[in-house]
Amino acid sequence: MGGRVLIVDDVATNRIVMKVKLTAAGYLPVVAADGAGCLALAIDELPDLILLDHGLPDMLGAEVLRRLRAIAATRHVPVVVFSASSAEEARIEAFRAGADDFLVKPIDDQTLLARIRSLIRAHQAMAGLNVGLGQRSSLAGLELPDLDLPALDGRELPAPGLAEGAASFQLVGATGQPMPPIAPQPAALMPGLSPAATTIALVMQRPETALFLRRNIAGKIASRVIALTPDEALTSTLKDGPAPDLFVIEADLPIPGGGLRLMSDLRSRSASCHASFAIYRARPGDASAAMAFDLGADDLIAAETAPLEVSFRFQRLLALKHQADRLRLSVKDGLRLAMIDPLTGLHNRRYGLAQMQAIAQRASVTGSVFAVLVADIDQFKSVNDRFGHGAGDAVLVEVARRLRDNLRGHDLLARIGGEEFLIALPDIALAEARGIAERLCKIIATDPFDLGHDTRIGVTISIGLAISQAGAAPTQLETITEIVERADRALMHSKAAGHNQVTIGRTAA
Repeated sequence: MGGRVLIVDDVATNRIVMKVKLTAAGYLPVVAADGAGCLALAIDELPDLILLDHGLPDMLGAEVLRRLRAIAATRHVPVVVFSASSAEEARIEAFRAGADDFLVKPIDDQTLLARIRSLIRAHQAMAGLNVGLGQRSSLAGLELPDLDLPALDGRELPAPGLAEGAASFQLVGATGQPMPPIAPQPAALMPGLSPAATTIALVMQRPETALFLRRNIAGKIASRVIALTPDEALTSTLKDGPAPDLFVIEADLPIPGGGLRLMSDLRSRSASCHASFAIYRARPGDASAAMAFDLGADDLIAAETAPLEVSFRFQRLLALKHQADRLRLSVKDGLRLAMIDPLTGLHNRRYGLAQMQAIAQRASVTGSVFAVLVADIDQFKSVNDRFGHGAGDAVLVEVARRLRDNLRGHDLLARIGGEEFLIALPDIALAEARGIAERLCKIIATDPFDLGHDTRIGVTISIGLAISQAGAAPTQLETITEIVERADRALMHSKAAGHNQVTIGRTAA
């Protein structure tokens, strides 16, 4: 996989050792000795991941994190904080500032490398969705929506589920000193999504384990929390609507392959492949921990992890899943908009001509013929001039509806210009194609168009028709452009002959 990794540690020996390990693993390491150096290199190098020591000489790792998350270029770069201390205050502060993980030294090499692979893989997948969104939006001529999510810190992300006032909720760390309070806010956990709309599924060996974990996060996270057996986890993704947003799976489930096998199975299913996954009771030093990350785990939760840290880890996984869902939906919408005319809901010119090519290729293989119709609304400019562009839009929408409702299911209909429509009729003889064209003219002309305010007007269309060549050798076949141009010339004859009629274009010699 590779990638650029920024190592931030004030101890030169640590930097050298880590650099050697990462180089041997195929990464491109860059190093910094303090927080200021980290911030400068992060902007210059744009790393794929940052390994950040918590105890830097000029500022704490949490402060470096807050500054990284405030910079657009580094806001979503994965950051793993590491420290020789496992103090709860440091861990919570790191997650509050936006850490993706917190590891305690000494760090098992295999687990660390697997964690790096996991985070870079997820980061690159998200970047790929952003690229796809940009490409689709470019095709559709759209502006990209702002899909940034709030950083997981106390200033921007509310402590979910806390209804009481900020003054009534205070944390005390392991040293007995008060920790900075998390001020509850009424805002949702994630923009556009209520936290209560998310679901966490606990898949544990014993029901009491699920109950223990559920009680630990109660009041700290507002998601719906359910307990499932392994069989229920598999079957619920098939029949009970949307899969949970987060699966928390115990590592040592009494099933073949344990929790990792179940996670792998759920990852392979279309209903649950986009969920987040955390493995519970996995220890970073175990061989299974590295395997869990490589099989697709997004996080590991040790049994002794403090409840507040568990809630922060769960919030992170839910936020990342929601962000990926929004990006996927935006890519899908962008792709749809790249193919669809937004006013009429018909296919646009780009898609219509591409589908025409597919129809022509199929006809060439089967030896069949197809018809191309170019339809144009007669005297459409006068509608806009007399009644306004709103009335013109209403006419376009109604013409599109009538055409769509009176074509066969496998016919192609696209809006290719202001008031011009392209129709392709596969597997059809000339006489039948002409009959369809004449029927479409009649359907448009028979019933007046209602523009509202007791205003009804008559509308007609003219159609030019061209039929493809049957039995022609491949070198003699017309291109799609040539067939459409032939239909367009026939349309001009219909217009010149008085509108509301069909003209058949002559076959090319």
